[in-house]
Amino acid sequence: MKTTFISLSGFLLILSITTIQEDELIIGTWVSESDPSNKWVFIGSECLRYSQGKLLNKYSFKINNSSPQCEYDVPVNSNTSYLELTKRDNGSKFCYEIASLNDKYLTIRYLNAGRFMVFKRG
Repeated sequence: MKTTFISLSGFLLILSITTIQEDELIIGTWVSESDPSNKWVFIGSECLRYSQGKLLNKYSFKINNSSPQCEYDVPVNSNTSYLELTKRDNGSKFCYEIASLNDKYLTIRYLNAGRFMVFKRG
C-alpha cells in the first residue's frame, strides 16, 4: 500500500511541477504565426487578445491537467496540459490543449475545433 501511495504522490508532484512551470512560461506576448496581427498577452492571471493593435477581449486564464475541460472529456496524464480562458465580461469559457510550450513557441488546439494554432514569443 505504501508503494502505491508513493507512486501516486510522485505522479501528482510531477503534474504539479509541470503546471507551475507552464504558468510561468506562458507569461509574455505571443504572436500568431498564421496572422501576425493576432496577439495574445499573458500577464499575471490575465490574457489579453489583440487584433490589429486593438484589444478584443480580456480573459482570466488557468493551466491545469484535469478532465473535463469545458464539458469535454479529455485525456489526463503526465504529458497533457490544458489552457482555460474565461471571458471577463460574460464568463464564457474557451479550452485548449497545450500541444507544446517553450521559451519560443506556444502551440494550442481549441477543443471544439481541432485545429492547431502556433504562436511565437513576440
